[in-house]
Amino acid sequence: MTVLQESMSEDSLLQPTVIRSIELSQSFFKRVAPAEKVVWLIAFTVLVLVRIPAVLNGRFWAEEGKIFFQNGWNMPWYQALFWSHGGYLNIAANLAGVLANHLAPLEKACYVTTIFALIIQMFPFVLLCTSKQLWLQNRKVLLAAMLLISTMPLTQEIWLSSIGSQCHLNLCVALIMVLETRGRLVGYFHKALLFIAPLTGPGSIALIPFFFLRAFIDRSTSRAVQGAILLFGTAIQLLFFWHFGSRGPIGIEIPLLLNVFFVKHILGPFLGFEEAHALTHDWDKAYDQGHLNLITGMLMSVIGFGLLLFAVIRSRKAEPVWFVTGGLVLGTLSYLGALGDRSMLLDIAVSERYDFAPQVLFDLSILFLAFYSRGVTGTLARAVIVWLVIIGAHEYFSTPPWYSQGPLWRHEVYEWRKNPDHLLEAWPGGWSFHLKPHVDILRPRGREVPELKQHPA
Repeated sequence: MTVLQESMSEDSLLQPTVIRSIELSQSFFKRVAPAEKVVWLIAFTVLVLVRIPAVLNGRFWAEEGKIFFQNGWNMPWYQALFWSHGGYLNIAANLAGVLANHLAPLEKACYVTTIFALIIQMFPFVLLCTSKQLWLQNRKVLLAAMLLISTMPLTQEIWLSSIGSQCHLNLCVALIMVLETRGRLVGYFHKALLFIAPLTGPGSIALIPFFFLRAFIDRSTSRAVQGAILLFGTAIQLLFFWHFGSRGPIGIEIPLLLNVFFVKHILGPFLGFEEAHALTHDWDKAYDQGHLNLITGMLMSVIGFGLLLFAVIRSRKAEPVWFVTGGLVLGTLSYLGALGDRSMLLDIAVSERYDFAPQVLFDLSILFLAFYSRGVTGTLARAVIVWLVIIGAHEYFSTPPWYSQGPLWRHEVYEWRKNPDHLLEAWPGGWSFHLKPHVDILRPRGREVPELKQHPA
């Protein structure tokens, strides 16, 4: 049996009556060996670790320190683990805060949350590497997917931070919805992610209907089981932890939503931070004053996503259709429920965490087309992927200073041990929190940190 025939027999996705012949050499379909996939996974991990080098000096990011580690330190573990913040349970961030308190001395507690975040952030690429779908057995495809995810521009706030775990878990749920159902160890891994994701944030809840829709279309009991697990985790979140109305009114005007998609998913990915920010930094003020021309952004969104939808439907393949569907659903839900004034989303530098999962899904749909499509569609898809990788590589080395520098955590602990009333500072500037002194906690652990006159970059 050829690799192509084997892949056709494995997939439980929607398939056309006659699969299109792929005029490539058989070597193009040669499966990437498991050992090589491990190498790519290690490379992905390294790219995430060194993207913001100063993080490795030790830091907590925003609510990661102010809410979740502070709770883990000041509360009993069982209370901190099930603490509802922002109107919902974030079990991943809660667990990271509890573990940081119990697994390391205070000076090194931040590394526990960093390692925890890194493990979660490896999961999306693990899902791609463990898939048996044909297009994910190609070396070039895996390399492109690795770069598209790990170097994606305008996503620095979610990397190596445990509070960004929900963004990566939302992406995992969408990937599981698209990829083939699996049994044994990989299947249990899928089911665990489907249960944990809705307990970490509300984003993945919107994908529940699509699991059951896929189960109906594919006549797949396994897919229905996946949907049931996701639904079970969602029920626990909504019944025991969700506080309706705690995030303020939910909603966004359609013209504004289309312009946000234009800014976040067309301008940002294709231009990079500096160019996109130069164009959009005052759009929110212009919108509030009624001076922003909404027509251009609306047309660009309709044209851009219309062309993408046309291409994926024309491919007669299920995977890119579900990729785009998942991206549109997660993006729309995120922008509907975003904190604060929705017009602020028009600034490319604001609320980057909402962009990550939808943009990865859009990129993967194009990558799928680049592998399977021929003619104009295939050429354009491959050109877009190359351009996105170039922009990502440029942005990888151009992290804005509010993400790339901040107070050294060991120095903050040093000051706190001298004065327990000292507020420990987290990244970015303006985030600080208080820790209650524990018994004997004022005694330094390990080598004492010399006093620093200024925080290093």
